Amino acid sequence: MMRKLSIYESLRTWFADDPALEDLAKSLDVLRDQNIEVERFDIEAAPEAFERNEYVSRYLKTFGEERLPLVLVDRFPVIAGHYPEDSELIDWLELPPEVLGYEWADESSGDDGASEVDVPCPCGCGKPKSKHGFFWM
Repeated sequence: MMRKLSIYESLRTWFADDPALEDLAKSLDVLRDQNIEVERFDIEAAPEAFERNEYVSRYLKTFGEERLPLVLVDRFPVIAGHYPEDSELIDWLELPPEVLGYEWADESSGDDGASEVDVPCPCGCGKPKSKHGFFWM
């Protein structure tokens, strides 16, 4: 099932040179290229979109415009008050990290797949760190 991302925001709060918002815009473009439905609603340009969605309407009445953005996935709120990070988008939209240019952690480590806690305990007991009962730094 393809997910739907909706962002309700006030563009008056945007700063033209904010790198985080530029990164978000790039990520949203990539999501659109992957056929993810992305909607953005500015309270100034589309106030009816805020009124049409019952949850968004109640949120706005309760918290006000200064607590935007409000981000929904499949009509359910996932974050409010700030824009999402790429890792959150990946989780919420159930995407492989490669979609937004990230690699899987186990593939990028370059080792044989053994985790640090699987190495022998430095006390000499022969057990892996993870089985010793405490974690060595």
